[in-house]
Amino acid sequence: MTRYQDLGTFLGERLNAHRAYVADCIKLAEEVSAGFSSYLGVAGKVTPERMSASEGQKAICANGVFQFDKAVAVFAYTLELTAPGAPPHPVVLLMTVGKKGGEWFIRNEGKPFPLPRGGDPNGLEPAFEQLVRSVENEVRRSLPIEGTE
Repeated sequence: MTRYQDLGTFLGERLNAHRAYVADCIKLAEEVSAGFSSYLGVAGKVTPERMSASEGQKAICANGVFQFDKAVAVFAYTLELTAPGAPPHPVVLLMTVGKKGGEWFIRNEGKPFPLPRGGDPNGLEPAFEQLVRSVENEVRRSLPIEGTE
């Protein structure tokens, strides 16, 4: 086998591994968003939000892009919050999914949370709590009740 053929084999294996990684990122994001929607109950509905790739990114699904420099996938969702006597209030939620040191994680505004690969509901609760805090912060930004000056 020539060195060129070895590179072809390497490329093929790497390409297959990359495709599997991206597919796992998409699957995990879907599991987390579905679990988060159930976690919220009637207070909110989570739906995918269309996302376009920019420089250094590649679209991997309608609501997700892959960031090559960080080797993570970023997904966008709209969370439609409801409250009695008020119109629905949409909040855009960005979620980063990836694997580092062999562990899957999710990140939204703060530190990454390690996740069990199977999507065990007990393992996802800390991530849901982080997502709730992020949504609360976005609601505070979009509905201010005091001046900042």
